[in-house]
Amino acid sequence: MAFRETISIGGGGVGKAEEDQVIGTKRRFCKLKFQITKLIHPENEEDVVMHNEIDLSAVNGMKQGIDVDQNKIEDGTSTQLKLGQLEALKESITAMLESNGPIAGYPVTGVRVSLDLNGCAFDDDSTPAAITSCAKRAVKRALENSNVVLLEHVMELIVTAPSKHVGSVVADVSSSSRRGFITNVGGQDEAEEQSRGAGSMTNIKSHVPLREMVRYSTDLRSLTSGEANFTMSLLGYKRGIESERSERD
Repeated sequence: MAFRETISIGGGGVGKAEEDQVIGTKRRFCKLKFQITKLIHPENEEDVVMHNEIDLSAVNGMKQGIDVDQNKIEDGTSTQLKLGQLEALKESITAMLESNGPIAGYPVTGVRVSLDLNGCAFDDDSTPAAITSCAKRAVKRALENSNVVLLEHVMELIVTAPSKHVGSVVADVSSSSRRGFITNVGGQDEAEEQSRGAGSMTNIKSHVPLREMVRYSTDLRSLTSGEANFTMSLLGYKRGIESERSERD
């Protein structure tokens, strides 16, 4: 089951790294400072933004009027990058986000990675290899300094069952093995109820991790003697159900 990692609201961090070494007869130099912040969903801040943004404007000349403390830039260095250097920088940031979440190494999503110009320095020895090595370490440290949370696929589960089985369905969905969070228990639509020729039927709505829904059809049939049915739809990536439950209680 695919997981993702992201940072919580206000849980961003900063990471710095410096590369300054001689390999053979060649020097490799680069200094980077990243800030990672959470991307907020425009419609609902609890929803996860399923992409990342990389802001390199501070070092590619796109942003004007930046206040730079020149004392932090070493003599002979620059804050401008050539095309090959920019490509190496962006590719290394992307690679780290795609496979190096600090919790368990899952891809990181819903974050913005920005460069702090005051913490960056480059010169003629800033090869793509030097930039790549430095950027990966700086991004890793920024993530480690952030409040990172684990995400998993969560489904909206709607079970329609006779009233006599509601307690059993709720207990099963809420159990530690299913890890579901009940969102509503209510009567079925009257027209639908009549069309089914049912007696007293109840809808139980919940949010349940996808990985806990294996064999649910068989389990529900056994639990309700085949008198219940269910539908599922993907809600998206969400924080662990335990976190959602504790925040609502």
